[in-house]
Amino acid sequence: MGTSKGCDSSRSRWSRVLLRVLRVLVSVKHVAFIMDGNRRYARHMGLAVEEGHRSGFTKLLENYQRSEIEVSNLMSLAANTVLTESTLGNLASFRLRFYGDFRFLMKEVRDKFNEIESDSEKRYQMSRTEEDKSDVLINLCVSYGARNEISTAVERVSMDAAEDEREKAKKFYKHLVAGDECPPQVLIRTSGVTRLSDFLVYQLFLQGDAADLSLYRRCFYKGSRHVICFYNEPPLSGEINLRSFQEIAAKRVAMLQFVDSRMDFRRKRTDGKMDHVSDIETKMEELGFMLPSPVFDKDDIERFLHIAQADVISHFILRLAFGKARAKREWFIRNEARLFEIRLDLLRNVRIRDVENQTKLEYFLQNQGIVYESLSIPHLIPNSRSNSEQMSQFQDLIRFRNDAAKVEKIYIAPFYPDAISLVRHRQVLLKNGEAYVPDTVLHVLCASRFRQQIQNSLRHLDEAGTIDSAKPFLDERISAFLRVLPESYLAVDYSRSSFVSGRDHNLSLANINSVFQRTFPPCMRRIFTHYVRSRHLKHNARRQFWLFLKGCGMTLEENIHFNRNIWSDAGAFDKEHVYNIRHIYGKEGRRLSYPPLSCNSIIRSLPPPTAGQVHGCPFKDLDMSSMRNMLEEFGLSGEQISPIMDLKSTHQYQLACVEYFSQTTPTGSMDGVGIHPNVFFQNSFKAHYSDSGTSG
Repeated sequence: MGTSKGCDSSRSRWSRVLLRVLRVLVSVKHVAFIMDGNRRYARHMGLAVEEGHRSGFTKLLENYQRSEIEVSNLMSLAANTVLTESTLGNLASFRLRFYGDFRFLMKEVRDKFNEIESDSEKRYQMSRTEEDKSDVLINLCVSYGARNEISTAVERVSMDAAEDEREKAKKFYKHLVAGDECPPQVLIRTSGVTRLSDFLVYQLFLQGDAADLSLYRRCFYKGSRHVICFYNEPPLSGEINLRSFQEIAAKRVAMLQFVDSRMDFRRKRTDGKMDHVSDIETKMEELGFMLPSPVFDKDDIERFLHIAQADVISHFILRLAFGKARAKREWFIRNEARLFEIRLDLLRNVRIRDVENQTKLEYFLQNQGIVYESLSIPHLIPNSRSNSEQMSQFQDLIRFRNDAAKVEKIYIAPFYPDAISLVRHRQVLLKNGEAYVPDTVLHVLCASRFRQQIQNSLRHLDEAGTIDSAKPFLDERISAFLRVLPESYLAVDYSRSSFVSGRDHNLSLANINSVFQRTFPPCMRRIFTHYVRSRHLKHNARRQFWLFLKGCGMTLEENIHFNRNIWSDAGAFDKEHVYNIRHIYGKEGRRLSYPPLSCNSIIRSLPPPTAGQVHGCPFKDLDMSSMRNMLEEFGLSGEQISPIMDLKSTHQYQLACVEYFSQTTPTGSMDGVGIHPNVFFQNSFKAHYSDSGTSG
């Protein structure tokens, strides 16, 4: 049996069941039921087998393979039950249609089916105006089996030999049960077992990919450029190559790191938007986690589906990567919650509604399958005592709030975990373990639920010890990446500060020649070595290296003096390059202080080096032989070089840099290494020189 959604309340048992199902499956349009388990139910209740069947009279062709007595009872049951259950046809809200191979049924039963089907359609058409017409359709499968259905459909399509083969393929589905409707999205078996059992096999198989994609389609909202969801469902199917897997995960870490760094810069702009939110939106668009334009129709959703896929998949990758260590898990939860709150706040400010009379947040919750019972503000009826009492009761629930006059609806949510944040800050009324949440703080309820949901999920994974046994950790290529990925989450944001640490950890004229071999990342050590030998650098290498020196704490004067001493012609240096160094420190031109380049910028933004150029990332730009020669020149042994080369060979350039750090600075913190060259320097400098206090 299948149902298509959209009806009002009804007093019948059927309507109550259907409405309960539809209330839970708010975003589902087609639900299928297998009403089985009847014999087990009869045995459990001490009833005759036919009485068990009476509780669910639809049946498969498989029923005809049972005993003659049982089949005879089923045939009688079909006729008698249709007569008694035909009260369904009296419900104008419902339309009834019967499907199956009726050759096995008695003529009396077939005639009754036709009569009920015709009458229900007539009553449905007569009972509703065009504006008020509901759209619930109940399809009853009787004398039905999926194998027989498919073979019959193939037979019917093949009968038209003159028709184009492509047209036949299109028409095949039309010959199946409810072929003019969307495939069933959910199957419910009343017995509780989880198998199809020759029921709607083709339709439900067809819906598999569509169901997976619906996970991503529910992330879009009309008029919004953001994808947002509760991440209730992990992506269970589909394909992604290793490089894309690593790329979207690294980008999400970079995005969360950026969110973390911007939360201290909350300044409101003249247009009302918070400064940090604007910065974060820019970063999201840059990293591919924000739509280039708002969504307005289904075509937009299909066009941007890959963005939602990257967002959902990367979130669950990071759950695996950050789920084990408590400190890293808390960092991940904190910044995922911050990102969710920003997206949610931007969504609720979109004035275009997806559904009439629903706010963006109401539709968001419904779309995510979350339903709260609610109380709407009563409409005032003059001289109505009961209406006045309702209004008084409504106001009593919010009287203590300063925004009580703005409240139009109150949601009843569980005290824990959903409303725990609101309860803690005494923003809602508690009654019988339930929180009465005004619509003015519904976004806080959503954010609290989101945070608690991720916390519970990660805690469960950790306590159950299931993370290490997860399939991704059984693949060495993925497991190495997942274990290193969290080490990058504390990278410093150098766009806000020129210095990595206190003066004791700064690079200076006094210490650079003694510390660079131990503390410089391979990209900067390679540039510096070439610079000293050739006494000259080309444009991209100058920009990359001079910004790095600035980020390491070199003052403007030190940077100029240091480079003047190396340059082959000091006079030419003063004429051609002093201005450029002053410019990056914000002393010339637009007076903007430029940040050092991150690993992502070096790898993706700089052009590939040509002959005589040494800028960029050596792990990306050098061939295997040149890479090995460079590492040997840096003093690494063959044993140390091997794991680095393995990562380079699989194009994991930033992880190769992390491995280089691990081999050369085994006691150093790897937090942020592989994300920014200046973090590499800072962590290496601390590991090698902090204990002795030597910096020069």
